[in-house]
Amino acid sequence: MKSRLALPGAFAALLSSGCGTGEPDGPPVAQGPPPAASAVEPIDPPSVDEQASLVLRADGKNIVLGESAGNALAVLPRPPGAFEFTDVPLGFRDGYAARGWEGNQGGFGVLTRDGRIVLAMRSWTNASNEMIEETKEQYANEIGRRIKPIDFGDDKRGYRFWREDLTQLMLCWSPDVRGRTTLVVALGDARVMAPLRMDPRNAAQDLARADELMAQLSSKSETNSQKR
Repeated sequence: MKSRLALPGAFAALLSSGCGTGEPDGPPVAQGPPPAASAVEPIDPPSVDEQASLVLRADGKNIVLGESAGNALAVLPRPPGAFEFTDVPLGFRDGYAARGWEGNQGGFGVLTRDGRIVLAMRSWTNASNEMIEETKEQYANEIGRRIKPIDFGDDKRGYRFWREDLTQLMLCWSPDVRGRTTLVVALGDARVMAPLRMDPRNAAQDLARADELMAQLSSKSETNSQKR
């Protein structure tokens, strides 16, 4: 079974799959990202920087831009029952490749150029409030004050970004229609993340859309209750 690289904000079809908006009717289902806003040309992957300020934490180890997909997937291997995917998001030119896995509890995937990572993302599909706060605090402590974060939203649904040059780290968290909260951590080249709505400008728009959707769901629920 295959799935397109599941990316938040770009998970835009539904709250149940990540940070974005969804359709008010129908059960949650797995979805990939919408097409990129414009064709994404190949970029030169960055060189590996073991001392990088922005990294994706994975079970006590760091995943950095520029390293190989194989190294990253060795740190976060596919667990039993999860399925692999290799489809590149729509809109990306030849020269990009994707590898990753997705299971009931979340997933991990990378987008590469010439075999080297330009985007890495990890997600959890049923994150507790404590886990979200611990993740935010962990990254804040490790990054320190040198790079100021940009925040959107609130404790229930929101984004946090750090950026240094072209490297960007994003955290986002959002409840689905069943009340479960998905937490996503993504590290990537800003030129790759922006077309996938993984940037501050699109984060603000996606939060507004999510608020509108939740208002619709609440209104519909109240109407149904009054009819009973």
